[in-house]
Amino acid sequence: MEQKNRAMELYRFLGAVMILCYHCYWFAFRGTGTQFVGCYLFVELFFVLSGFLMMRGIRNAPAEERAEPARAAIRYAGKRLKRIYPHHVLSLLLVAWIRFFLVRDLW
Repeated sequence: MEQKNRAMELYRFLGAVMILCYHCYWFAFRGTGTQFVGCYLFVELFFVLSGFLMMRGIRNAPAEERAEPARAAIRYAGKRLKRIYPHHVLSLLLVAWIRFFLVRDLW
């Protein structure tokens, strides 16, 4: 079983939170600029760390998976979709519910 690198996961999480803060502040106060100057660098950090973790997973894969990279990539994408898709649907339903019931009167 592959051990997770908790420090890298924490850095990825912090990068994602900073990107979220940057975008939320920008959408809320478009005319005034943002107080999160330099948060675009967290996008770079997030993708570098994600690439590092994916390559580590590929390196630690069994030899038969590394022999056929196309099939391994399809299998990896399938596993990721199965893991991410339910969260995506849940967040979409939550945003639709908030928009329909809570924010309907504001617009």
